Amino acid sequence: MKSEPRILIIDDDEQLCRLLHRVIARMGLTADSEATLTRGLERNRSREYAVVLLDVHLPDGNGLEIIPQLREVSFPPEIIIRVLQEKRFRPLGRKQEVRSDFRLICATNRNLNELVESGGFRQDLSFRTGSLSI
Repeated sequence: MKSEPRILIIDDDEQLCRLLHRVIARMGLTADSEATLTRGLERNRSREYAVVLLDVHLPDGNGLEIIPQLREVSFPPEIIIRVLQEKRFRPLGRKQEVRSDFRLICATNRNLNELVESGGFRQDLSFRTGSLSI
């Protein structure tokens, strides 16, 4: 019998984790969560996850920097940055990827150029999401 896909949440915001657990449970899926990058990586290596929901600012580092390590497992989880870059994703529970043509709309009240300069935001991510600035 095939096991249901699991989701790993790596985020130090306890309230957000509780909310995500409830939403994921309503979808009929199961989630695990960890509050640090170190524990999240350990958990990811110990079990197969279909998706990882990853916070950027965590107590022990920048979540975006561990994406390559998250993908070093035999069945790598889906991570949103990969969808942006490669325009494909793997739906929950499926082994094959699906191509996607979409637009991502995001907003912030921070100056991303300054954050990139100071090392607080990835330059490649800024490039991918910054085609139109209002």
